[in-house]
Amino acid sequence: MGLPLEVDPNKKGYAIYENIEYQDYWKGQQKIKLDELEHALVTRLLPAHGQRILDIGCGYARLAPCYMDRFEQVVLLDGSLSLLRQAQEHTQNRAVYVAADAVKLPFMPAAFDAVLLIRVLHHLSDVDASFAEFNRVQQDNSLFLFTYNNKLSPMIVWKWLTGRVKFCPFDTAPSVANIHLLAHHPKFIRRSLRKANFKYRTELGAGVMDKLANYTGRFWRLVPMGLFLAPFFGWTHLAPWMFCSAHKNPTAGSPPAPAVSSALFACPQCHSALDEAEQSLVCSSCQRAYPIVDGIYDFRL
Repeated sequence: MGLPLEVDPNKKGYAIYENIEYQDYWKGQQKIKLDELEHALVTRLLPAHGQRILDIGCGYARLAPCYMDRFEQVVLLDGSLSLLRQAQEHTQNRAVYVAADAVKLPFMPAAFDAVLLIRVLHHLSDVDASFAEFNRVQQDNSLFLFTYNNKLSPMIVWKWLTGRVKFCPFDTAPSVANIHLLAHHPKFIRRSLRKANFKYRTELGAGVMDKLANYTGRFWRLVPMGLFLAPFFGWTHLAPWMFCSAHKNPTAGSPPAPAVSSALFACPQCHSALDEAEQSLVCSSCQRAYPIVDGIYDFRL
């Protein structure tokens, strides 16, 4: 249960999570405190109020308690239908549920004032194209909150020094840490943000305290200590997981922020408007139909 130990390299990133009990992974003894810390970090970095938030790679809606009562509308997106069904149960059908590719988003421009991408970037092979797509669906000055697997973490550096990983952690290009996990250098991340017209804000580090907890006393298990040290771990890049906050720079000619009641979806193939049909949405341009099954909008191409 939890994350699969062996992954078919021909599968897309989201396919490895189909038909697994991902909740078991996060409720295990070694992950439960890290889960609590990540909830606290996301809660700290999100605005107190907002109109519409998109959680890309939401899984079973693990982080829903951080934002469900802060935004007028919550949109949960994942490539796994089984995880979206778990998300429906976890959030009591209070959100909009979308099955889609993370880099071919089925939304109108400027649809969101916050986009969340937690523990997903390591599955995306083209960061520049991904960031550009996220930028397209965000309003000016909106929040982009994401995590990345840090190449400069002491654990990766130690593995490189002892010959257990072949890539150099000081090389700024993305590296394959294992079959379904990319590691990124902080300089590469900041450069990609600038190229996609995002303004870097801050970084917080996580994934250290839970490891120290295995070797020390209860003191290190306290989430408040992890919160207290998160800015230090972010500034020094000593943590394996970096929580990065950025904002979309205003752009001349950007569409105005739509009301929550306005049209949300667009064709992920051609970005044209969609027409409602019986149990589906149909593209007004390319005529492709996207089914709606048990409350889940399926835009997978």
